[in-house]
Amino acid sequence: MESSLRQSAAKVIQESAANYPTRFIARSEVKRFTGGVYSSGYLANHDSMGTGPKGAFKIGRQKCYPVDSLCDWLVERLEA
Repeated sequence: MESSLRQSAAKVIQESAANYPTRFIARSEVKRFTGGVYSSGYLANHDSMGTGPKGAFKIGRQKCYPVDSLCDWLVERLEA
């Protein structure tokens, strides 16, 4: 991806994190957070392969991610 486009996309993702109401996000909310780009099942698959966002934790039965970690993971996947 062209550097300036990548930087712009990364900025949008980081702005989403800044506007999110908590510092963590439930896996079930990832689809809404990403505008439908990634589903909770897709994240579950990545978690099981050890390639999901870093720092995942559970609250009760719900898997959660630190918002910053999820955003870093999204930025790593930006493509042209």
